[in-house]
Amino acid sequence: MSRAPFNLRTDSAGDDLVVTGPLPRLSWALPRSWSGQDRYDLDIRVDGAARPVVTASVAGHLFVPWPLSALHSGQRVSWRVRAHRGEESSPWSVRHDFEAGLFDGDWLARWVSPPDASHAAHLLAGGAHLHAPVAAARLYATALGVYETFVNGTRVGTAELTPGPTSYAETLHAQAHDVTHLLRHGDNRLEVLLSDGRYRGDDGTRRERDARGTATAARVQLHIRYEDGTRAVFGSGEDWIARRGAVVAADPTGGRRTDFSLPAPPWAPVRVDAVQAPPVSWPPAPPVRKEPPRDGVLHMQRRPNRDLNAEPREETLSCRLPYPTCRPNRSPN
Repeated sequence: MSRAPFNLRTDSAGDDLVVTGPLPRLSWALPRSWSGQDRYDLDIRVDGAARPVVTASVAGHLFVPWPLSALHSGQRVSWRVRAHRGEESSPWSVRHDFEAGLFDGDWLARWVSPPDASHAAHLLAGGAHLHAPVAAARLYATALGVYETFVNGTRVGTAELTPGPTSYAETLHAQAHDVTHLLRHGDNRLEVLLSDGRYRGDDGTRRERDARGTATAARVQLHIRYEDGTRAVFGSGEDWIARRGAVVAADPTGGRRTDFSLPAPPWAPVRVDAVQAPPVSWPPAPPVRKEPPRDGVLHMQRRPNRDLNAEPREETLSCRLPYPTCRPNRSPN
């Protein structure tokens, strides 16, 4: 039984990286036997530099406001917490790490759109020339539409249906990935597979096309830190090219249709800044992922009654195909 706080979280999520806004809110579960706390200590490091321990006489441990000044783009945070009740103090928790995302004023990349307005999926491509060994690299991306990113032919991350469902008029989420291991010295190729999704496909009760916009677009920015400490930034722009792919349509209602018999068309210049988009934010929910069944059975972790203090438990779901209807097989308590 844990005597320290556990299950440390922020109010944002991510794929391989937990990425937040400039003022993340912090949450944790109390030690197992505790029903409450009357104060807590926060030990926070920003980019490896320790900050003075923050102490607050507050009972709350969910969505605690960020206690320091606003974070800047790309800053790395490591934090832990210690809880108190009366004269009793818990041990320090295990550390939890996250990063600040790329904030609106630091997006240098431009919006790039396919050269035509067809509803087929398009492949958009650009490059990045690296002149020295890379110590760390982050790829930031978002889209009006549904997108997947690739570096040197390898798909980035495991999330599906990115950037995730938003209103598009007021909110647009972005994703961040560590792509250090995918880069090489010299020329590197960045690609985005872009399709309509909810943004431009059949959606809603009226199944209207182009309800949120008439052109899909993507925005991609690569941040490099070389081993010698220098930095470089590459982004989508006028030098990017695009062409139609084998996916002839992809939207939530009609599904995805692929025609592998189509010849590959020639590359053409992208359209630049042909769209208007809201400021970028970072998704609060975990990403959608494909989870292949194991031994014909789908397994799922869930937290009963949305209780943050409860340990996630794995339940076995029996699924019938081709249209899965899944019911939990609960073991007796």
